[in-house]
Amino acid sequence: MNPVPLFLIIVTLPLLLGGCGEKEVPQSKLVERQGITYLVNSKKPFTGKSSSFHKNGEKREERNYKDGKKEGLATKWHKNEQKYNEANYKDGKKEGLSVSWHENGQTMTKGGWKNGKREGLHLGWYENGKKQWEANRKDGKLDGLWVYWYENGQKKAEVNYKDGKRDRLLLGWYENGKKEEEGNYKDGKEDGLHLGWYENGKKQWEANYKDGKLDGLWVYWYENGQKKAEENYKNGKIVSEKYWNSKGEPVDTYEEILK
Repeated sequence: MNPVPLFLIIVTLPLLLGGCGEKEVPQSKLVERQGITYLVNSKKPFTGKSSSFHKNGEKREERNYKDGKKEGLATKWHKNEQKYNEANYKDGKKEGLSVSWHENGQTMTKGGWKNGKREGLHLGWYENGKKQWEANRKDGKLDGLWVYWYENGQKKAEVNYKDGKRDRLLLGWYENGKKEEEGNYKDGKEDGLHLGWYENGKKQWEANYKDGKLDGLWVYWYENGQKKAEENYKNGKIVSEKYWNSKGEPVDTYEEILK
């Protein structure tokens, strides 16, 4: 597991220690105008602390403001008093480490922010403590490997990103560990051969893509292995088609194989 980046520690610590003043008001008494927060009926940007509460009387959220912008620590709670989220702000933008928790106290998400955008490794967990996903961000965009797991710990998907777009290989699995899907992407678009399988391991479909459009043969099979459909595409448009029922007998239309 990668350690928390040093820049997050350097940025977060002074924000945690800093204060925005003693004045505290209900969040309902504040209003935002053009990105700046004011007390209702006031023309002076608000500096101080605001809070809101759940219907059961427990605190819901607490924020700090400086000159009308969020500054320092902002905290949210679940109805059962368990902390829900902690995030830091600088000049109105998220900065440093942000952490969220499930209602049972288990960590839900964790990741860094820089100038209001997600940065570096971000992680997510299920309520039972098992990892749900992990993804890298650069300037707020997905960049690098994104991985997702089922709650039983089995890997569900792996997707590569570059500058926020899918790039290179995508892999997907069923909860039983059998492969569900495989395909390549280029600059965010499907490119080349894509394959899909049934949960029993038999091939379900295969298709060729070029620049995000179907191009070439697209084939689909029944779960018993019998060919179901064969369509030929050029630049995303179908040019020929053949269909069969589950017994292997030719049929005239796609609708007939759905019966």
